[in-house]
Amino acid sequence: MFYMFVSGFATYINRTTAHLVRETFKHVPNSYLIIIDHSAYTNNTDGPITSYGRSVQHVYSIGAKLAQMLVQLNQGGIRASHIHAIGHSLGSQMLGHVGANFIKATGYKIGRITALDPAGPCFKNSLKEEQIRAGMADYVEVYHCDDGGLGTSSVLGDTDFYMNKGSDQPKCNFPSVNKCSHKACVAMWMASVTHRFTARQCNDYKLFKQRTCASNKTTTAGFWNPGTAKGIYYFSTEDYK
Repeated sequence: MFYMFVSGFATYINRTTAHLVRETFKHVPNSYLIIIDHSAYTNNTDGPITSYGRSVQHVYSIGAKLAQMLVQLNQGGIRASHIHAIGHSLGSQMLGHVGANFIKATGYKIGRITALDPAGPCFKNSLKEEQIRAGMADYVEVYHCDDGGLGTSSVLGDTDFYMNKGSDQPKCNFPSVNKCSHKACVAMWMASVTHRFTARQCNDYKLFKQRTCASNKTTTAGFWNPGTAKGIYYFSTEDYK
């Protein structure tokens, strides 16, 4: 499998997120990994608000360029079905354009897109066609960890997974609860390479917590998700140490 990881706003190749991804995929056999550093366009040099607004304006163009790279790799022999693109935050939103432009260029869809807490600010009122969404790969899975905060509150994928209640993650405290919960999506997904999280289909966290959905379908969230589930699923990380 060929994996591409696209990080979020103000993230650099030498930061902890990229290091975590590299270390994780060392343990994934028969895999090739490329980590995208788009910090030349999405850095924080002008302050968070101004810099983020500028960065959002580059989402389409970066997504289109990444699609061109994947098209060339596909022409070089890597099957579209063997491409798995993973994005976090702003990187997740870029993957919508990656998928759309790859389809336009080849007529095929890449195998899978994993969108980890797609960015919410500046996308709340955007057209669905401007965001990551179902149809941009053979299978699109979306994970919500800071729902309605730094992450989107929109249901966008073939499957939308809500980690715990989808926001305010455990061990994330004021005043950095949003930033911490947002980053927790990456840590959880990378941890899922070695730890399996069972997710249950349910439309509401309270119902999930009350076990009202206990008889509903289950699937595995994270790396080992078989890609057959559709709809909204919740899973807990309480048992994960």
